[in-house]
Amino acid sequence: MDWLLRLEAAADDKALEAEFNEWLSHRQNEEAFAEMKRVWSGLDRFASAQREERSDPRPAQVDRPIPAAILRGGRFGRLRRYGMMAALMLIAVSAFVFHPALLVRLEADVLTGTAETRATTLEDGSVAQLDARSAIAVNYTADRREVRLLAGNAFFEVVPSAERPFVVRAADVTATVVGTEFAVGTSARLVSVSVQSGAVQVASRSGDVAATTLTRGEQVTIDRDLRRMARSDVSPDDVASWRGGRLVVHDVPLRAVADEVGRYYGGMIVFQDSAMASRLVSGVFDLRRPLDALAAAADTQSGHIRQMTPFIVLVSGK
Repeated sequence: MDWLLRLEAAADDKALEAEFNEWLSHRQNEEAFAEMKRVWSGLDRFASAQREERSDPRPAQVDRPIPAAILRGGRFGRLRRYGMMAALMLIAVSAFVFHPALLVRLEADVLTGTAETRATTLEDGSVAQLDARSAIAVNYTADRREVRLLAGNAFFEVVPSAERPFVVRAADVTATVVGTEFAVGTSARLVSVSVQSGAVQVASRSGDVAATTLTRGEQVTIDRDLRRMARSDVSPDDVASWRGGRLVVHDVPLRAVADEVGRYYGGMIVFQDSAMASRLVSGVFDLRRPLDALAAAADTQSGHIRQMTPFIVLVSGK
């Protein structure tokens, strides 16, 4: 898929075309590309069967494997068309059948969509504010108030109760308070907790990360893969800055910025350069204009974005 996107982005790049041919000359790569052809054929059959089940009056498409002729030399226009169609179909099927968001939707009590933020009042009067593409599940018992952050970011204003601690779980990280204002964020790899007022006890249920207590203006970021915690200061006004339509970051990878901006953009953000994705970015970006924000963040590292379709944006170095 990476090759197909790169070829689409640089249709007339002869050097890239030669590089692709060199890549394809290796047996394992050619086998991988052949597997993509088989997926294409299978998806075509699936689409045909779906139309028959719906008694669709339109004629069903026949099984059309990608012609072998496009694998070598000269027919990159057709390669791009087939490749992008196959990539988009794979994206659609994966999103519909396998995407974790479907599981989140089944578990969530409150969730938000793209570019949607929402505040909800819990049964004890505490307030949970959700960032875009975020979700929580609520479980209150007689002696414990527990909220699971299933996806995204949330800010909590907790009504004090010494008898019933308020606990937020994000992956295997827990944040426990009696009454305070704090934010929790989660991504595929990281969990962050930052405090606007009061105190929060942060720990991991596995015990791999040492427990710590945060107070106003402090935050921790936990790398769940490396089992490592980084502690830092944060302006209380910048805690959950997304509530004001801003993204405030300091020395975070550009990929992490793209993840946050992506909550406000209804498509895919694809990096063509892994080195660019890892470059550290600082700044304040306007989430109400997500593509402008992404472009500005990339520009700080001499990168640029290119919108391929209304739903696919490529990020690369200049």
